[in-house]
Amino acid sequence: MTSDDLRVLLIDSDPTSADRLREGLAGHVSCRQRASVAQARDLLLKDGADAVLLHLHPGDLSQVGECLRLLQAADRPVVVAVADETQPVLARALEAGAQDYVLTAEDGPAEMARTLRRARRRHAAARLRDRRLQACAADAADWLWEMDHRFVLTWLSCRGEGVFGHRPADLLGRPGLDLLAGGLEARRGDDYPLSLFRGREPFHDMVFQTGLATGRSIKASGRPFFAEDGRFLGYRGSARDATAESLAYRMQTVLWTLLEALPFGVLLFDADDRLITSNDPTGTASPAVAGLLRGADDALYTGAPFGMILLALALSGLLPEASAQPAAWAEAWMARPEDNPGRTLACADGGRVRLWQIRCNDGGILRLLTAEE
Repeated sequence: MTSDDLRVLLIDSDPTSADRLREGLAGHVSCRQRASVAQARDLLLKDGADAVLLHLHPGDLSQVGECLRLLQAADRPVVVAVADETQPVLARALEAGAQDYVLTAEDGPAEMARTLRRARRRHAAARLRDRRLQACAADAADWLWEMDHRFVLTWLSCRGEGVFGHRPADLLGRPGLDLLAGGLEARRGDDYPLSLFRGREPFHDMVFQTGLATGRSIKASGRPFFAEDGRFLGYRGSARDATAESLAYRMQTVLWTLLEALPFGVLLFDADDRLITSNDPTGTASPAVAGLLRGADDALYTGAPFGMILLALALSGLLPEASAQPAAWAEAWMARPEDNPGRTLACADGGRVRLWQIRCNDGGILRLLTAEE
């Protein structure tokens, strides 16, 4: 044998046609024959064949699906041999995943051998693509998933193990709603998100409380996919662990609610002394602070330098001490917070506001505006 010799397993239940095919292929490939898939298991499990030539007869229609499932499980390229293209078994076999077919009445042994070799090359290329896809999925920041038409998990890339505490292989066959148990961003009824899938709706960056691990959240995107005849086949999508993000969002919401309830102004700046965020104290809680911040309202936007906010205050007319030389007054305030921890501002309406400056551990600056009695 040469390195290019192809080991073919011929499966044919008819002894006469099996002998004819085996004798014809003998000069082109190494061929062994079995009468059924069940009898061929020993060769398939022992890696005794590179490709399978499955000769189907008109009476084999009911067995096609089961035959090809067994052969696909053995991970071999399958070429179907039939008497003509109109045989129903051919269409069923191709739908089930056969790589190619030959016509026993027209294709000679040489053409059959070429078809089997092409099927082996395509099968090897498909396996290489699958390995590359799995490697990419394993290294991706997101992980990938797939559900069939019954919304059962059929594939999950290995990123899922860190989220759920299970191997992806252990989750296959479970309902997809275990993965996406309930939407957190919107409540559309008690059967949500099942209603989303039943409606064949695509979705993007939705947050779900997963039912596979208590307290864990994921952010997922998904899209339905269909057969050429329009039949719904399932969903495919990506997801990532959003537990920390969801917790941070909830904490941020609570913190912001607290900030808005404080009776004084809070302004947070980054290490470059640009505004990150500020609250909006109510006039009833602190009229002097609220009035002062409203005077600099046009400058209170994310990214605004502190010097620009000071200049807006100086030009507002709310601070008599700054009205004569607004620019010089603002520049005098641009000292390091450690050197200028704060001072009192006398307002034109008679109120007094204390501005405190506190250096944060990350280099940012927290500035507080409180009313003085």
